[in-house]
Amino acid sequence: MFLAVAGPPGCTGESSFLLPLWDAGAPDSRYQGACAAWARTECAYQDRCEVSIAGRWEDDAQCLERETLQCELEAADPDVRFDPVAVAACAYPADCASPPPWLCLSAGKAADGAACQWSDACASGACEFLFAGSEPSPCGVCVTLRSCNLACEAGEACEIDVDGGDRCVTLPTMPAASLGEPCGSDAGGPFCGFDLYCDETQHCRAYLPAAYGQPCGETDAGAAYLCEAYGTCASLGPLLCVAPAADGALCDDQQGLGCLPPARCLANHCAFPDLSWCASPMTRVPGNL
Repeated sequence: MFLAVAGPPGCTGESSFLLPLWDAGAPDSRYQGACAAWARTECAYQDRCEVSIAGRWEDDAQCLERETLQCELEAADPDVRFDPVAVAACAYPADCASPPPWLCLSAGKAADGAACQWSDACASGACEFLFAGSEPSPCGVCVTLRSCNLACEAGEACEIDVDGGDRCVTLPTMPAASLGEPCGSDAGGPFCGFDLYCDETQHCRAYLPAAYGQPCGETDAGAAYLCEAYGTCASLGPLLCVAPAADGALCDDQQGLGCLPPARCLANHCAFPDLSWCASPMTRVPGNL
């Protein structure tokens, strides 16, 4: 498979060249039926509950495809106790206040300290990813999360310290501002909350969604658009939303060219993560394992 890439504007001669796509990896298609049933439940939950603009799928078809793929990738993990009956029958809450149960699976097989790609693979139910500088590690580690146990005063919150102790920290005096409320760091005002920005009048205003190929960023009228479905707002003359790189194609998170989940940018290619990446993450690349 090959990807056509346009050459830079103003160049003479050939205007495009072909780059080979890497093998992104393979999901476990044995459970496609169960995973598709769960994906319909997950996508219906996202339709009725608030999801950040950047994390919204472009349409229902994209949601069903990528959530089914996510489920199939977990099914292929040897540490995930995958139960297709439980997955297909997974019941989500009718309200948006309760957290969704994800795949409705029992705890995984991997003990604390083991490499992991999904929380469902861990006996503790938590796979923690660390960062090397600004780059996330290709593999996580199973950890047991614990509660913060100190009784703090009003206006304080309990925080788990890195050395294993707990401490009380003072909460910010001004929480995130809501839609229409004053904002602005210049005057010591609060930052705006979920999917909001501080406009020219120093009030919180809602970002508007923009699909692939549509204009993004701020407009002369003061509105601001964010790219949906993991798109990138790129300067192509005008600012336009660019779709994520295709599975197997080149990517660069630092340059704003990301992948469409569940693919991740590993060794600068969009690939489906699995445990083979945990043995030597800096030298292995998709399609060359």
